[in-house]
Amino acid sequence: LSSSFLYHLLPLLLLFQVFPFLLGDSTLDGYSELIHSEVGVIIEPMLIISNASTASSRARCSLTLHKYLCSSNALRPNDTIAWNTRLCLKWKCKVEHHAMRIENCWVGSVNNPVPIIGKDGCTAESAMLHSPRYDTSFRGAESIGWLSVRQVGMKHIHMSCTIRLCHFCDPECQENTPPRSCVDQPRLRDFGRMWNESSAVSRTCNPTPYVTASPMNSLPPSLLTPLLTLLTITRLLLS
Repeated sequence: LSSSFLYHLLPLLLLFQVFPFLLGDSTLDGYSELIHSEVGVIIEPMLIISNASTASSRARCSLTLHKYLCSSNALRPNDTIAWNTRLCLKWKCKVEHHAMRIENCWVGSVNNPVPIIGKDGCTAESAMLHSPRYDTSFRGAESIGWLSVRQVGMKHIHMSCTIRLCHFCDPECQENTPPRSCVDQPRLRDFGRMWNESSAVSRTCNPTPYVTASPMNSLPPSLLTPLLTLLTITRLLLS
């Protein structure tokens, strides 16, 4: 476990459960209340980065939290979670011709944030959150974890992320999205195949040429041959 996670969790769990004799009754009661308290979650506005400024301005990206299962309804503003509540985090971006990559996520407070996803797009706290798993549209991802950060007097915890957008046809985009180096991701995932089999990528980067239909192609063979003969004779007479 990283030092930042231990800093927030050990005072609550280790001292309370393993070394209770070191603490007075009032302190134990305070830690017990803090451990078992339920808090709300406030999703702060996410920073959206793109090489093309127009893409970031058009993008509509969201982060929602779901209790227990990704198929559950999203948490509402008045819903609360415990330190051991299993959560599904879902990111989505609505933007054409671009893929998204989730970076620099944090939880806690604006003044005392705890990183949970790093700049590389992988988990920074594997005990709290798995690295995001992307879908084949490259504009959606999910992760399972627990937002166990607690601070004295806190009624809500805050969370936010950075979303980096890149164009489908950019080779660097296909190399870096999704991240390849996350140690908690299955090594068997073939991201190259995901890109090659994406219909959205194919339509954007390898569009089918538009061919104008000729009126001659719609004629039946019985009429096409005499017409071609007539056109040939006419051309000879005019030359």
